[in-house]
Amino acid sequence: MLTGLGAICKEDVQMRQFRASHPPVGEPRRSHGIRCRAVSAFLIPIIVLGSLLFLMALLAVLGRVRGGRYLRPLVMWMTKVPLLRKGIKKASMHQLERENPELARAVKKIEAFGTPKTPEQAQRALALLSPSERRAYLAAAGDPADIPDPHNRPHPPPIGTGVQPGVTPTPRPVGRKKRR
Repeated sequence: MLTGLGAICKEDVQMRQFRASHPPVGEPRRSHGIRCRAVSAFLIPIIVLGSLLFLMALLAVLGRVRGGRYLRPLVMWMTKVPLLRKGIKKASMHQLERENPELARAVKKIEAFGTPKTPEQAQRALALLSPSERRAYLAAAGDPADIPDPHNRPHPPPIGTGVQPGVTPTPRPVGRKKRR
């Protein structure tokens, strides 16, 4: 049994709870309609679903206007978020698999190989592909052999020749470096 201040506090709390649950007989209870907590608990899912529906409609409209011109910067911004990047990449691969399965297989193999940094690495990456995958990949990438050279420029020197015949290399100055 509690004595002293603890007993008074406990009895005070019990009395407040009793009065809150049992109003006096002469006074009618005032009803304020639906309480704020109930409204928020009921409306939160509706507000969240409504905002998601609005965002989806906005993305659909932006995708239709001028061939997605206004959607591209938004998607590029969204890919900075790792979770969204993964989802967008997955969705684009599924779309590519439906449209062109050979190209999808080639892209997966090239991604597994890594980004080629030299022409030799690019040749090794293309050697991993089957002939049908290679044709699909080169058609999508735009094979440089198919692109015509401009006629107003001379052809670049072949790779690996070093110096063109008939041209002498510029001599390098011998001596001390200048101080700054």
